[in-house]
Amino acid sequence: MKYVKSIDGFRALAVLLVIISHYSKQHWGISKLLVGRTGVTMFFTLSGFLITGILLRCRESVFYQKIKVGNALKVFYARRTVRIFPAYYLLLLLILLFYPAYYAQYPGSFYWCLAYASNIYIYITHTFIGDLGHTWSLAVEEQFYLFWPLIILFTPQKYLLKVICIFIAAAIFVRLGFAIFQPSNNSLEYYGILTVTCFDAFGIGALLALYKYEQTDFNAFGKWANRLAIVAFPLFVWSLVSANPIIVALSPLFVSVLSGALIFTLVSNKSHVITGIFSHPIPAYIGKISYGLYLWHLPIPMIYQDISNFLYAHGWLIPFTKYSLLPFAGGASQSFIYFAATILVASLSWFLYEKPINELKKKFDYQVSSDI
Repeated sequence: MKYVKSIDGFRALAVLLVIISHYSKQHWGISKLLVGRTGVTMFFTLSGFLITGILLRCRESVFYQKIKVGNALKVFYARRTVRIFPAYYLLLLLILLFYPAYYAQYPGSFYWCLAYASNIYIYITHTFIGDLGHTWSLAVEEQFYLFWPLIILFTPQKYLLKVICIFIAAAIFVRLGFAIFQPSNNSLEYYGILTVTCFDAFGIGALLALYKYEQTDFNAFGKWANRLAIVAFPLFVWSLVSANPIIVALSPLFVSVLSGALIFTLVSNKSHVITGIFSHPIPAYIGKISYGLYLWHLPIPMIYQDISNFLYAHGWLIPFTKYSLLPFAGGASQSFIYFAATILVASLSWFLYEKPINELKKKFDYQVSSDI
């Protein structure tokens, strides 16, 4: 799978929506929960598309190049491990070293995070684990990585489409079930973090990957996706301002359809103004460091405040003022400061830590490569 610059622009939009939902203190009549969930669902849809595309090529290598299934799985898991684990576990380690009391507030949470199961911990306890609460989506991604390769590699070709559709339908019915029997607008915050309730996002991305891989009716599929997106957009807007639990439960489906249509536009190899916008160097760069942005954006305010207080207490002030070297502007200005700090930390993480480690992916290959 060749590198598509506009896909990084897609990642940029997704991560910015998440950051806005967490840094913004204004609602403007719009559900902050769903704004953040929109970004996360976009990531899930993109993962479904990219990961399924990789696995379909793994499948091809197994059947036509006689690569052993075990070797194909080893390559897949090794590459995912190199890309995902180092930055994630560095975050957990730094929080443990410098904020040991943090995990004590949420008994057992550290071990759940270690196991990529924080979403299950949050669902069981109905307690978001503060500045590591966003790790629930990383847990969902990792759980998806565990079983999806088995589905794609072992399902007969003629049943792949049906199996993917079953996963999509299952997610919709489970969320609707929760919405009917737990009719609270905020309940999506808890039942929506279970992997099964996110299957439709992964599945719609997988459908797009399947049609693209088979090169059969890909353009026709894209046209249908665009038509569905026209219907999904007003419904999505409605879900942002609605208190109806059914509409809220369906919101991730609307986002997945819109994301699928957008991904189709970005990868269809056609000149389009949207592709140009998403390929611009600024969103492309934000997308490139989006993993670090997502990891660090919640802990950054806590870390920033502590460093600022430390500097102030030890007399490190802005020259000729009584203000700390890391000032507090308050309101929206402070959010911009946090965002700038997150950009800085994510950039350092990418160039000094993630990118060098990511080069190790080249050691795990057998003609099935992807730079995602």
